[in-house]
Amino acid sequence: MTAKRNPSRFTTILRALALIFALSAMSYAIYFWNSVKTPILNVLHEGAHGAQTIYIGHVDTADLSDVPRKPVPLSKVSKNMVNAIMAAEDHYFYKHHGIDAVGILRATIDNLKQFRFVEGASTITQQLAKNLYLDPNERSARRKLTQLVLAWKLEDHYSKDQIMEAYLNEIYFGSGAYGVESAAEVYFHKKTQNLSVAESAFLAGIVKAPSVLGDSKNHAQARARQRDVIDNMLEYGYINQGEFIAAEEQTH
Repeated sequence: MTAKRNPSRFTTILRALALIFALSAMSYAIYFWNSVKTPILNVLHEGAHGAQTIYIGHVDTADLSDVPRKPVPLSKVSKNMVNAIMAAEDHYFYKHHGIDAVGILRATIDNLKQFRFVEGASTITQQLAKNLYLDPNERSARRKLTQLVLAWKLEDHYSKDQIMEAYLNEIYFGSGAYGVESAAEVYFHKKTQNLSVAESAFLAGIVKAPSVLGDSKNHAQARARQRDVIDNMLEYGYINQGEFIAAEEQTH
């Protein structure tokens, strides 16, 4: 009977190096996770005097939003608007834990093809984390990793509705409109709770590039993006065929 060969010295060294690398990577991951402070989120409390911002969370942090907004609770936001935002930005928002693994893989492949780091696969939670806590002009792997950790921690400490509410009150819609209530007034002279499917799709479409699509000079581009969002709303089942036709008629 042939004796089993002992691993060569080279193989043993490789295994030892692999183990050291794995332990080092794990140690760094734990260190990095703990170095990212649990974010505090501005949420709304609808009291006797209307919607008021309150702060909940575990780490004190300054509100980075120094631009006046008109906060509105999610209960006062049209369901059309919520659906349009998900259709435009993050269809699986209520199903994931802040991270779209498939989207990240797709974005990583795109990054490798272009030999540089680009944005991609950002969920609504990640976008909120970036807007509130990170430098939007920084483009690096470390910032993206920080964004992922912040998104995960937001999902750990806040409900989906709180995150959606904060997102809708935070994002920029172009034309000086910060937050969905201001955007509804600027573009359609109405409250966000009264937005139609077409109007909601228009605002949701602007989020992709607010400085461009929110400019009246680029109205044709904004309308094209609006139609894309309406198409997505039909595809994802947010509206039926009749609502789709009615919304399409309002884009011309």
